[in-house]
Amino acid sequence: MNKQELSKKIDNFWFYYKWHVIVGIFVVIIASVTIYDAVTKIHPDLIIDCVTDSNISHSHTPFITDDLEASGFVKDNNDDGNIAVQMTHTQTGRDPSTVSADGSMMQVVQLRMAVGESSLIITEPYILELYDAHEIFYDLTEIADKMGIPRERRHMSEDGSKVTAINIDNTEFLSKLNIPTKDCFVAVRVLNLNQQDDEEKIKQFENAKEIMEYIAK
Repeated sequence: MNKQELSKKIDNFWFYYKWHVIVGIFVVIIASVTIYDAVTKIHPDLIIDCVTDSNISHSHTPFITDDLEASGFVKDNNDDGNIAVQMTHTQTGRDPSTVSADGSMMQVVQLRMAVGESSLIITEPYILELYDAHEIFYDLTEIADKMGIPRERRHMSEDGSKVTAINIDNTEFLSKLNIPTKDCFVAVRVLNLNQQDDEEKIKQFENAKEIMEYIAK
């Protein structure tokens, strides 16, 4: 086959099959990216929801997550050989300046509180009181007693029967990171019905209680 015949065959192939080739290349690229992400993505061993208007901000996130990952308190709860902490931020929606016309900010908060994946929640008294009746906050009374947390740093449930959160203003953890807060609390989220048979989520929940002690001391 001479060069002219070969060129003609290539031209004919491209004319009839160019879209097949383009689509095939596109599929291969998408598949490669998907596989690469799945292989290289580090899944978090601990998820923290930060729901506050005026305390910890996005700019503080890397300092907090880096410290926790290096602290030795976060365990490899998903057994992937890595230690990773994920922290998400949501404003409470209480401040009129943070609420959109359709009230979407509060809807985001409601969704996170209802079906969130976090094990720790850093937030303000407003949110603690708003969601107290939903029984999503673990009873920290035993931990608070063990740590010797004074009464003024304990956020109590509406009926006064349990400690739902502990104040972390001026704690060693935030002080060394130069993060000033006011009326900022940390709470442990209980497992929801879908998580109670999930071994990884159970590990995260148990680990969250240990990490909370590190944050609140």
